[in-house]
Amino acid sequence: MLSLALTTGDMIKATRRPGFDPDGSAFFMPSGKGPCRFGQYHRYHRQVLDNLGLNRVEVLSPMQDESLHADFRALDKILC
Repeated sequence: MLSLALTTGDMIKATRRPGFDPDGSAFFMPSGKGPCRFGQYHRYHRQVLDNLGLNRVEVLSPMQDESLHADFRALDKILC
């Protein structure tokens, strides 16, 4: 659970920096399946950001499986 607290704290700190733009910002927290809780972090982060009034900040959470590479290729086309 320490890693959940650390990643959540880092996200909140980033939103408190001067010049943070909720409309132009996103956090990357992959999703996953299986017994590890890491795959659920993005859901908790979404709740925290919403509770802070930062519902416009995106949380990008691609699934960590064979589709991950296809998701990154699609993202590359959007960003470039």
